[in-house]
Amino acid sequence: MVSRSRLSLACASLCLATFASAQPVIDPAPLASFGGQDWSGLTLNRDTDSDIKRKFKTEKGAVRPEGLKLVAEKGSTIRVDPLLDGRGGKAVMRAIRVEYKGRGPSIFDLTDAWDERPVEMYQRGRTEDWHLEFFETRGVIAVVLQNETHPSVFILCDPDRLAVVQRQFTNERTRIERPRDPGEGWDRTVRFSNANVNVDLDGSRPERMGRRWMDDFTDSVREEARYYKGDTLRSGGGSGSMTINVTSGRFRDDTATFKVNLSLYTKTPYGDLTRFSDESRTIESSHRARGVDLVRAALREMDDNIRRTVRAFGPEPVEASRMRAMDLIYKAASGSD
Repeated sequence: MVSRSRLSLACASLCLATFASAQPVIDPAPLASFGGQDWSGLTLNRDTDSDIKRKFKTEKGAVRPEGLKLVAEKGSTIRVDPLLDGRGGKAVMRAIRVEYKGRGPSIFDLTDAWDERPVEMYQRGRTEDWHLEFFETRGVIAVVLQNETHPSVFILCDPDRLAVVQRQFTNERTRIERPRDPGEGWDRTVRFSNANVNVDLDGSRPERMGRRWMDDFTDSVREEARYYKGDTLRSGGGSGSMTINVTSGRFRDDTATFKVNLSLYTKTPYGDLTRFSDESRTIESSHRARGVDLVRAALREMDDNIRRTVRAFGPEPVEASRMRAMDLIYKAASGSD
């Protein structure tokens, strides 16, 4: 017999599933129908996160953490993202992002429909041919790439919010600049200022490799790191930190497998850089010298890895500046700034 609690849980799950399946997908209305507050069943400054989820199916992949993405009919060429002023069920929708994957309305269509000529504004320091068209009385922002007549992206918001967005842009047609290169002038050398050395050889090591031998070996490893000068990786200066761990397996007579593990953390003009390197070798004699050689090999391997990484560093993609500007627009339009 099924218990009452299990039956209640099953009924609740069924009700939730039924409710979810009954939720409609959004049917976007013509953009020209937006009057500053309402569009396609959505109302700015009133609908909350919870309200929207009760009205429409949503899915992951919103353009902002504070946003939602509404499910559209299969094959729809319009994407709708409500932009909220925060997170949680009580967060209020302050703006709507509309993206046309096909042919959307043209600037001329909207100019005729609203009897309003938009205001052109430009990004300072733009690296692409793009600008914004503001329909100020409607609260609509069109994102225009390369003077296209049919923009793909529009932001709908309260007309009172437009002034907050416009502060970040200028009416002057700015020149298109080279993409920013954070490392311009950097010598492409990665430096670390200190090395933490840990040596832990197996207790089965020969008696002659006692405390003093271990101290001398540790000092030799530290000196190797202290004076290392590779092609790209170098000791001395910088804010980087290196950790070197040397261990061994069980000794059989004088023979054991030595393992070296390196970890590096440092900062570059392109952000934090973390790298690791591991080397191992069976050593039968001259353990100190060959152990230091193994550390040197691990440093060279890390140097090669870093050199390949640094060569890939360069200017930002041309769209990076526009993406930052768009994120600022979403914040300002939704009041989540």
